Amino acid sequence: SVSPTVRSGGSRDPGSVLKQTYIGGNKQLLFNFELEFPIFEKVGIRGVLFYDAGNVFARNENFFDSQSYSGPLGLLHSVGAGFRWFSPIGPLRFEWGIPLTRRPGDDAYLFEFTIVNFF
Repeated sequence: SVSPTVRSGGSRDPGSVLKQTYIGGNKQLLFNFELEFPIFEKVGIRGVLFYDAGNVFARNENFFDSQSYSGPLGLLHSVGAGFRWFSPIGPLRFEWGIPLTRRPGDDAYLFEFTIVNFF
C-alpha cells in the first residue's frame, strides 16, 4: 500500500525499509474517493466502494514525476469494496483492495480489517 490511507495489494509501502534501504520520500500526495451505502441499516452494516491513488516523492522530485513503479500521473492506483459494521464496541471495517498499478512483489489483492476509534 502507498500508506495506511491507500488500500492496495502492495506487500510493502513506499515508506518502508527494504534491506536497510529506504523506499519513499518526504512528500506524499493522496486521493481517496468512497461511496458508502446502507446494506442492513437496522444493525448498522454499510457497504463501501472506493478508489485510491497516491504516491510518495523525494525532496528533489516534483509531484506527478515519479520514476518508480507507478501509473498515470506518477501515482499508484487501487479500487476495492468492503463493508462497515457500526458495532457496540465501535466501527469495524472489512475491506478488499485491488491494485490497478501492480509493482513487482505486490499481491493481487489486500484484505484489511480495522477497528476504528470514535473521535
